[in-house]
Amino acid sequence: MENKALFISKVKNIYIMLMEAITNENIDSVDLFLDDTLTKKYRSIVEANKKSYSKI
Repeated sequence: MENKALFISKVKNIYIMLMEAITNENIDSVDLFLDDTLTKKYRSIVEANKKSYSKI
């Protein structure tokens, strides 16, 4: 049970870090925990957010 709880806790922490990285427009703080595919995906989300905010 402890391993399951620890895993769930880590997943939640990484999710929170991802949301913070998107908000701060800097994925570098969390890319250490992601594989290359996820890093590219979230980097593109951050870039898309930057572009949409620059149009405002």
